[in-house]
Amino acid sequence: TRASCGSMIVRLLLEIIRFDVDAPKVTLAPLGDIQIGAAAFDERRFLRDLTRIPKDAVYIGMGDYVDSVSPSNRKILSALQAQGALYDTFWDDNNKINEQHLTSIQTHLEHTTGQWVGLLEGHHYWTFLDKAAKTYETTDQLLAYELETEFLGSAVVFEIHYGNDHVKRVHAWHGQTGGSTEAGVVNAMKKNSWARADLYLQGHTHRKFAVPGNPEILSIDPDSTSGWKQREIW
Repeated sequence: TRASCGSMIVRLLLEIIRFDVDAPKVTLAPLGDIQIGAAAFDERRFLRDLTRIPKDAVYIGMGDYVDSVSPSNRKILSALQAQGALYDTFWDDNNKINEQHLTSIQTHLEHTTGQWVGLLEGHHYWTFLDKAAKTYETTDQLLAYELETEFLGSAVVFEIHYGNDHVKRVHAWHGQTGGSTEAGVVNAMKKNSWARADLYLQGHTHRKFAVPGNPEILSIDPDSTSGWKQREIW
């Protein structure tokens, strides 16, 4: 989504990204909730899992690439920063730590450069503030730049075009549900499934499963056995 702000109104424009592939099928690899820097991060297992992804896969970043501050942490730190309650050395030290995390994830994913639809923003990221220029960039934004792809914000709808009039639409977002069960995660996804997509992707959880949705009738088709065309949803 892109926002254009006027004095009286804010317009939100939905941009559907087109991704063309010259193949009868494509492997879409969602990567997220990696959280490099966390004590529980298993580098050996992560590198092993990367080797299982086909070399010609198309990647979509689902957020939480490094284990930096959470939304609640950022709220507290912003308040302390506004009060001048923290020394500059605190920010300098955290900048250095997050630069190391960013370099680490970039190194692990360097071989995927140019194969991304883009990177979504997660909950865990660090903000590098340039006081002089009054600008900021996050670890998520900088990682997208290093991987030569787009920073997609909080959600995206994109279409994979196969070159033979065959199109698959994907709706992806990081997610924010606190549901403690698999059903809670699925329910949260169904509530967000407004994009008339074939595939809905959500991060924010380390559970991994695929659930079929109710097929969507697209149009009447007298030539088919069912009498209509339908979209199979996952």
